[in-house]
Amino acid sequence: LLPVSCRADKLPNRLFKYFAIYSLTDIPQMQCIRAFVAQQPDELSLEKADVLLVHQQSSDGWVEGTRLSDRQRGWAPESHLEIIHSEKARQCNLVDALKITAATATV
Repeated sequence: LLPVSCRADKLPNRLFKYFAIYSLTDIPQMQCIRAFVAQQPDELSLEKADVLLVHQQSSDGWVEGTRLSDRQRGWAPESHLEIIHSEKARQCNLVDALKITAATATV
């Protein structure tokens, strides 16, 4: 699973301005605790430890979200996910996702 601490304090201020503008740390995040294989086109396959930004939750136990590692969006069963309560952990997840995006954009 993802570590709670990160080196967010050593990153350039422009990253924090980006996060402040969009208040992404206020958007709920969930972490996959059990792999899930999509059965329908609108579902999102997940591996253990994948992190989702949650867009909505249905009353029948499904969560729509965007996987931070590759920005793929879809539905997954809530039974395979757990909420990330720590604001620090959510912030670190966003910083890590931004680093991945920046690194892959320059390749």
